[in-house]
Amino acid sequence: MNTHEKGLTNRRYKCLNNLYTKSKYEAIFMNFLHINNIQFEYEGKISEKSNHTYDFKVINKLGERIYIEIWGMMNFDNYTKTRIVKEQLYRSEGKNLISLEKKLFLKNINSINSYLVEIFIDKKIKTDNFSNKVNDLLVCEEYKLSKTYRVKFISPWGDEENVENELIKIIDTLNGVFPAYLDLPSSFRKIVSKRGVIYWMKKLGFETNLKEDGYWTLENILSEIEPIIKETGRFPNGIDLNPALLSAFKKHIGGVANYAKEQGYIITLEKHNGYWKPESAKIKVFNELNIICKKLVKFPCMRWFRDNHYHIHNYLCAYHNDYSEFAIILGFDPKTRKRIDD
Repeated sequence: MNTHEKGLTNRRYKCLNNLYTKSKYEAIFMNFLHINNIQFEYEGKISEKSNHTYDFKVINKLGERIYIEIWGMMNFDNYTKTRIVKEQLYRSEGKNLISLEKKLFLKNINSINSYLVEIFIDKKIKTDNFSNKVNDLLVCEEYKLSKTYRVKFISPWGDEENVENELIKIIDTLNGVFPAYLDLPSSFRKIVSKRGVIYWMKKLGFETNLKEDGYWTLENILSEIEPIIKETGRFPNGIDLNPALLSAFKKHIGGVANYAKEQGYIITLEKHNGYWKPESAKIKVFNELNIICKKLVKFPCMRWFRDNHYHIHNYLCAYHNDYSEFAIILGFDPKTRKRIDD
């Protein structure tokens, strides 16, 4: 079933064949097709020249394509305009169209069934042996959908198994490492973000030191920093902190340097101010990446940068959509992260 998000309400109707429609009128019609064993297509493109879609398409006994439109929202100006455009498209393409008006579906179910039987006989879609289970036309389950479930019915990514399989493929290309945000294809990032990285890491059996929502209180931030102070003998600078801790620190406390001074610490920077600014950093990133790649004999993924090289990770996140440019210049395939010559 191919549905489209534009203009949809937040309700769906589950029919006898376990498919979903956008309206109860469509559900009645789909049930009619189902109980009479009529093959159909739902919401495909009317023409390659247009993005407008039909409601239903069937093939009659003469092999002709018959299109069915259920006009159920004629009180809306935009809908009326769309109807006019679609009807002109059907005429220009020479397509057979059956128009079913809203008033039909306001009648009793026997009248609806009789009318549909008459139309189908006339158009030679089906000529005999119609089902007498008329009341089955009304059998449908109504769902009021949240945004999450709206995605479920318009996108293959609403099925968790599809998301999981795609993540497994990406993990295989990263040699078993769970992908960081920028390792994911741009079109797939929002899909993963809907559930959250922690959810998928746990579901796929990865250990994670990422924190659940609400963890980063002032007390927890300072408790995370305390071991660093004991280990290094100084207050950590931004490079010492992982991105999540640094972000939480800035959000709840403010600048690291200012807070350290207030507490009587002296900040020592590994790189001078401005070192990682985009106008001066690119060549420095290349130089450091070159050294890293020679040691690893491959180009690292973003999660490796996040866990091992915060400043490069933060630079890439801030100023580049991904690391493809750097990988290619250094002679690596951005997808496999192996040398192009290998």
